[in-house]
Amino acid sequence: MRIYAYVDGESHYIRTQAEFRATHGESADLASAVYIHTSTGSAAYPDQSKPYLRVIPSAKFFWDTNYPFAGPGSLAGQYISSAAYFTAVSGDSSAFHDACLAIRRNGFFPHVIHEPTQLANRRNEKRNASGIIEKAKGVDIGLAVQLLEDAYHNNFDACYVFTSDIDFLPALRVVQRMGKKVVVFGYNRGLGDQSKLVYLPDAFVDLTEHVRTAYLNPAPT
Repeated sequence: MRIYAYVDGESHYIRTQAEFRATHGESADLASAVYIHTSTGSAAYPDQSKPYLRVIPSAKFFWDTNYPFAGPGSLAGQYISSAAYFTAVSGDSSAFHDACLAIRRNGFFPHVIHEPTQLANRRNEKRNASGIIEKAKGVDIGLAVQLLEDAYHNNFDACYVFTSDIDFLPALRVVQRMGKKVVVFGYNRGLGDQSKLVYLPDAFVDLTEHVRTAYLNPAPT
């Protein structure tokens, strides 16, 4: 079973941070979280070394190496064959390069938009004021195109898509019609009422309880 993972980075990071703070308080920082269980088996992605939680705040990068165990049914514990992370980074060229390098070293192909700082600040202000996550231009289309291209070339049998964004649904449906299994990992809190993301993919994995029970804050010294 070949499984590819695609992470809608900013949405995944922000919603995971929100759930972490809902459990540990508004001052809690996802970068200080620790995994309170040990890895079992051999399905950790990209490896079983600590830390189990990989965080790069400047790139809105978050990954739990034990996510493969959260797969549904027969997919639980299956190793992820390849993974791609889609996000945006502001700052100078060195900051952009360092973010891409860090993401790659964590086992992901980095699909990173280099965004002007002014635009990034404007999006953050809008999110803080309204709660709406507005992603940098090019992030969503980049994920959708890569997903469809990999499915077309028969690179995977099943895909894990980490998002709570309903806009990806048309691409997910096309991938299903190609005979691929589609599993969405997201947060119920981030979905609209009666969201189709809950039932149109082959499975929807709500990560809320996982964040509440598996992550500890603050990190022990």
